[in-house]
Amino acid sequence: MGRLLDTVSPPMLVLLVVSLFGLTATATWLYGFKRPVAERERLRGELEMLAVVDDPATLQRTLDAAREELATVERRLHGDAPPLAARQMVAYLLGELDRRARRHGVRLLSVTPAAASEVLEFREWPFVIEVVGSYFDIYGWLRDVEAGIGAMVVKQFEISPDASADDRRMVLTMAAYRPLEDS
Repeated sequence: MGRLLDTVSPPMLVLLVVSLFGLTATATWLYGFKRPVAERERLRGELEMLAVVDDPATLQRTLDAAREELATVERRLHGDAPPLAARQMVAYLLGELDRRARRHGVRLLSVTPAAASEVLEFREWPFVIEVVGSYFDIYGWLRDVEAGIGAMVVKQFEISPDASADDRRMVLTMAAYRPLEDS
């Protein structure tokens, strides 16, 4: 063993000792301390959450904030649409598209529903829609539809000048999405 140590240069010996300590420290962390430290942090989070329960006012504020967040997510998912069955959804969307088009001074020329399909955990109802109006009226209508109807997005569009001087014709494919359990 002494002859082996004599053949190893001092810088190499230092590197081996430091590597040995480094590997030991890493193994100690990974196999001895990492899981208990993570568990301690998880328990600390639970303790902080339980501390909120001691104060009824704080608990009420936390519950109110959670309810408001849930309502916001529901509004983003469903928009102004009431909870409808699948057979009523198409009729509701057609009525809403027409009502919002009149509000923005856009003429709704045609709405052609396509076959519904499943996309991930949602039912998708695509529509090919043709509208005519000024560029800014169409833009306002489109923003109103996306914001108000909820979970309805533009998948494809084409805009071109209309036969009239100032109007534009837009043909777009929009899709409405509802969770599968709702449809």
